Amino acid sequence: MLGPCLVAIVAALVSTFLLIRRRKAPRLGPDSRDQMLQTTILADAASPGTESTNHGPSGTKYEVFLSFRGPDTRATFTDSLYHTLLDKGISVFIDKQGIDVGEEIGPEIFQAIDDSKICIPIFSRDYASSSWCLRELEHMMQRRKTNELEVMPIFYDVEPSDVKLETRVYADALTLHKKKRGAEIVQCWEEALKEVTRIKGWDAKSAGHGKLPRLIARKVLIKLKVSCVHISDHLVGMDESVDRIVDLLDVESKDVRLIGIWGMGGIGKTTLAKAVYNKLSTNFDGCSFISNVREASQGSGLLNFQSQLVSNIFGDIGVGLSSIDHGKNMIKNRFCRKKVIIFLDDVDREDQLTALAAKKDWFGLGSRIVVTTRNKSVFLKFQDQFDYCLIHEVKELNSHLALQLFSKHAFRSNSPPNAFLSLSEKIIAKAGGLPLAIEVIGSFLCGKKEELVWQDTLKKMKYFQQKDVQQRLMLSYEALDHPQQQIFLDIACFLAGHNKSYPCYMWDDCGFFPNEGIDVLLLVSLVKIGEDNQLWMHDQLKDLGMSIVYEEYRKDPTKGTRLWLQRGGVSDIFQQKGTKTVAAQYRRLQPPPQVPVLTSEELNKMPNIRFLYMRYCTLSGDFGHLFSELRWLTWWECPEEMQATNFCPKNLVILDLWRSNIDECWGGWTQLKVATKLKVLDLTECTSLKETPELSAFLSLEILILEGCKGLTKLSDSIGMLKYITKLDVSNTSIVELPNTIVNLKSLKVLRMNNSCIQKLPEAIGMMEKLEEIYGEHCRLLEMFPSDIVRLPSLKILKLTVTCVDNVPELPPSLVTSRLEVLDLSDCRMLKETLELSAFLSLKVLILKGCKVLTRLSNSIEMLKHLAELDVSDTSIAELPNSIVNLKSLKVLRMNNSCIQKLPKAIGMMEKLEKIYGNGCKRLEMIPCDIHLESLCLSSHVSENNWMISNLVVTKPMDIHMPHHKMVKQTSELYAFLSLKVSILKECEDLTKLFNSIGMLKYITELDVSNTSIAELPNTIVNLKSLKVLRMNSSYIQKLPEAIGMMEKLEEIYGEHCRLLEMFPSDIVRLPSLKILKLTGTCVDNVPELPPSLVATRLEVLNLSDCRMLKETLELSPFVSIKVLILKGCRVLTRLSNSIEMLKYLVELDVSNTSIVELPNAIINLKNLKVLKINDSRMQKLPEAIGMMEKLEEIYGERCMQLEMIPSDIKRLPILNILKLTGTRLKNVPKLPQSLVCLCLSSTVSEKDPEISNLVDLINLELCFPLTYINHPTILERAPAISNLYCKLELSIITSISSYLGCFRCLEELELENCNNLRYIGSLPSDLRIFAVYNCRFLEVVDLSNLSDFKNLEHLKVQGCPKLVEIQDLDRLESLEYLYIEHCSPLLCLPDLSNWKELKKWDVDALATYLARGKEVARSDDLPL
Repeated sequence: MLGPCLVAIVAALVSTFLLIRRRKAPRLGPDSRDQMLQTTILADAASPGTESTNHGPSGTKYEVFLSFRGPDTRATFTDSLYHTLLDKGISVFIDKQGIDVGEEIGPEIFQAIDDSKICIPIFSRDYASSSWCLRELEHMMQRRKTNELEVMPIFYDVEPSDVKLETRVYADALTLHKKKRGAEIVQCWEEALKEVTRIKGWDAKSAGHGKLPRLIARKVLIKLKVSCVHISDHLVGMDESVDRIVDLLDVESKDVRLIGIWGMGGIGKTTLAKAVYNKLSTNFDGCSFISNVREASQGSGLLNFQSQLVSNIFGDIGVGLSSIDHGKNMIKNRFCRKKVIIFLDDVDREDQLTALAAKKDWFGLGSRIVVTTRNKSVFLKFQDQFDYCLIHEVKELNSHLALQLFSKHAFRSNSPPNAFLSLSEKIIAKAGGLPLAIEVIGSFLCGKKEELVWQDTLKKMKYFQQKDVQQRLMLSYEALDHPQQQIFLDIACFLAGHNKSYPCYMWDDCGFFPNEGIDVLLLVSLVKIGEDNQLWMHDQLKDLGMSIVYEEYRKDPTKGTRLWLQRGGVSDIFQQKGTKTVAAQYRRLQPPPQVPVLTSEELNKMPNIRFLYMRYCTLSGDFGHLFSELRWLTWWECPEEMQATNFCPKNLVILDLWRSNIDECWGGWTQLKVATKLKVLDLTECTSLKETPELSAFLSLEILILEGCKGLTKLSDSIGMLKYITKLDVSNTSIVELPNTIVNLKSLKVLRMNNSCIQKLPEAIGMMEKLEEIYGEHCRLLEMFPSDIVRLPSLKILKLTVTCVDNVPELPPSLVTSRLEVLDLSDCRMLKETLELSAFLSLKVLILKGCKVLTRLSNSIEMLKHLAELDVSDTSIAELPNSIVNLKSLKVLRMNNSCIQKLPKAIGMMEKLEKIYGNGCKRLEMIPCDIHLESLCLSSHVSENNWMISNLVVTKPMDIHMPHHKMVKQTSELYAFLSLKVSILKECEDLTKLFNSIGMLKYITELDVSNTSIAELPNTIVNLKSLKVLRMNSSYIQKLPEAIGMMEKLEEIYGEHCRLLEMFPSDIVRLPSLKILKLTGTCVDNVPELPPSLVATRLEVLNLSDCRMLKETLELSPFVSIKVLILKGCRVLTRLSNSIEMLKYLVELDVSNTSIVELPNAIINLKNLKVLKINDSRMQKLPEAIGMMEKLEEIYGERCMQLEMIPSDIKRLPILNILKLTGTRLKNVPKLPQSLVCLCLSSTVSEKDPEISNLVDLINLELCFPLTYINHPTILERAPAISNLYCKLELSIITSISSYLGCFRCLEELELENCNNLRYIGSLPSDLRIFAVYNCRFLEVVDLSNLSDFKNLEHLKVQGCPKLVEIQDLDRLESLEYLYIEHCSPLLCLPDLSNWKELKKWDVDALATYLARGKEVARSDDLPL
């Protein structure tokens, strides 16, 4: 027995000894580099001729492994390729003789593959006949899966289809192998062959055998030379941004591109650039990544960068460059025939880019230059120097990704522990999605387990910026000049969110050159301009500005330039005053009990103040010349009486008096006449103004805002003197007519009069030669606009909607056509026809929707060659004129709910038409077949004989909306719709089937089959790789496709009221992008579990309302990203899984109308939960430790008839705003949190009234103890909104209501019911508008004397109070509109009702009813005939 074993052991030892023997290879040529090559022969008895050259780096034995069938190519192509690679200095493993004898392969071959970087299989005609070659290929492909090597196939004399086994060339060989090797081994080889064909390789037949080895060697060199730049392991949210940059680069295109990656400091530009470099650099002939250009370009830095660039691309070490110009010439001359990709990181000046990549002519076709910068202006000079100059702006991380990045640095995991979740979220909120700030603070907190340390860090962040973050951002600030820095600090401290035009007036008057300054701030990413021209600044940049100001103040309090305060007294801010102070803000969010007074003495040491913001305060004292430098005064809700004297802000340019209680006689106007430089006067919602103050003193005025001055009936004629005014807003006023002098406003550009009472425009309006925009929306009394309007040479926008205008004026032939671009006459109910439109040749948007008597469009519409959007929805137009096909620029046609019967036959001539909206066009009979659109939206109730969409051919990405087509039974074959993007088929009630061809619609993003009869979606639907939204509400669908997890971009599924749906497949948790899942009213009985191997889903909204079969939620851990979980109406649901505590992002939980008796204790770990709904449930108690849910804001438990206890811990909830627990069995109410603004409690068993004296912020209160369930019709015929100042008390034992009313600062509605011990009602709030008393059986007196001016109470109702004998001061209620007094004492006397001029409805039982003749009767049975 030992003999055979000894022989085997000796043979193995000999074989091993032979394998490790090496000998030197012969020299391959005179080149010094080649002389260094060493050829290693690996030999054993089976393969004496295996050879390799090795000069690669340590740790990698070979660089290339060649796999081939010797008899086919060894002496020809393979030999040529082998020596070409050797000549390039590449270490190659090659078998010299092969191992065909015996068909065995030794372990050294597998080891050689493992030791190589690149494997090149050469597929020849008989390659598959060699089991050795197939085993090599199988091993290569296995290693490739683990990213341990790269495979680069060559198709020598075969086609990829041969290798893929689609022909007999390789298939026959595999059949023979099955007989010898078995089906299992051969199946692995088949898979390897099919997989390798997915790799882009070389076709030796199309490239010459002499040229191809050189191409391959060059590609191999590039891949070997690429040194991936270092990038952090803690990356999040990078894939989407990388994909966007890759799309911009478009590496297959032959043009030469300059790509900019632009954003503020610390936003992640460099990291993004590195990720793109590592992904794409192997696609180019040469690549280079040059870091820190800004920092290192001083001195000879640029020369060094030029040398580095040449060295990286060509491998030339120590390139000698004598000057920058020498470097430019070398780059230009040597790179011009190479396809290169060059990354220049942190460029901040044009000269840096000029020295390294100035023009496209410097580089070969297909080259790409990628630049990261904070300063967008560096690209401006180069826009014309490249085929494309494209810029990608890097945005902040959203909250989800920010938390993930923070967790990676702070906890070395993807999410924080529950104990630190709330603090982590507060920290990332303060960081504002800036990756640098998140990384710095996360790394600082890593390993710190004490919560107090975290809390201190969070507090510190409110006042101090992290040093590393500040230093990085400070670079951009320090590059600004002094005026630009002042603008930056003003925005950071005060003006973020303001319209840009206002502060520009101030900065211009201060000599800060605002237009140039804002442009610079935009270019260096320090500020952005948002919607409505608003200034926007990142939170970290605002912190930087405030830190700079704070540092000034810390060094010397008298030199602090900017002061701000939101809390405390007004004097607190001015205790910090100094002579250097230029801006101060006192911005209280709530009115104080007493109006604070700011005296002249407090402002005496702030002579240089140019910006002052005040709210809820007044000025008092002699101000002399204290405000000589003041440019901007915002004084919101300033008092009616002006207490200041010598108030002389002579340099004032902006005055904002929003919501102030002032009129035209206000004492401040006289003192303000010295402000002759005033540019902006904003009197928004100053409702006491009846006419404008005298404006002759403000001749420099450019903006006058009177919006919401509802008492304003007249503009002063002096307005005609304001020759510089550019914007006038009289919206929401009672002005009936603009003065004729308004036509003298030669500079006016914008006139707004929305929702006003204006009846006509000035006849000579054409004289206003600079007027560009007129807004008269909802001017219901406006009957005409004068023909002179077409003379306005600059008018671009005219919106006169919901007016009585009945025609469009014609243009006199002698006049030049107007420049009008937007004409909106929506809902002009008198407009009959458009007449001649040739006056408006520049028109781009024409909106006539809702003009119900409009029957036709003028043929002259064909003259509108610039028209891009036309809307004739809700009109009586039956046919569009044929001339409409000449609108070559039209992109959008809207004709919803119109009478149109057909579209023009030649509509295909409208080559730019993208979208047609024809929802509700019940008479539309046909769609022409040559139409080419992006979106077609048609819904109606036509018969299938009239439906002609089957002729359509969709040749480009397109949306089709076809809801309400009740006769459509099935979709036609969809081969003609391959570019379809959106398909809306909802309410096609007879639609029963979707064709399998729907799986071919690779562009479709939204599919809607709601309210159809479809029972099952075809399995091919899982091929819709672009689908994002699937809607199937109220359909007959019974199940979702099993392989739904393949739909990788699906974000939203809506299956509401799918009553036949019984389950959703477990594969649904594999959907990587799913955010919203709504399956309500279904038969779903469970929530699928997530396989342990899978990453948790991104689902944010899960709505399973009214799923009548859902018994329990099982495991919820797959849904860790969920924010909203709705289970209401799941009547057989008896419990929630304890795994609910894993839902750390959950914001809203609704278990209303379920059979859940108790919430799991684990629910208190939901640190983000804001809303809890348990209405109509069987809940018996709330969690004991509910106070730990620190973000809980709202609890709704209406009609919880089994609820018996509110835990005392509820008082710890810091921000609970709404608590509604009605119809309960509560016996005691514990102390409630002071933060409550809405409290509704009722119980059927308790008679003890709750203690609420600590609730000082209430605006809505309902207390019913005990609850009687007697409902009375509300006076307003609606339930009070939470925002209403409302109080309802049903407390049988109280004798006074004052303690409850004391919780309200202001109260508008009060209802008292069943307060049986109440005998007297007095001290009512003076703001009361509605007062109702029901069934207070012992009530004797109602005292209204506390209603100070008797002008607010509008509704009074007293019912079922048989003891009531007196309502004091009832006769003084001059504002009363509704009076109801029923079932009260017959001794009650009423005043003369005829004196109440406002009384509209009444019903009384008293004898004095005859005095109310002429009033509208509500329900009185006693009114005399």
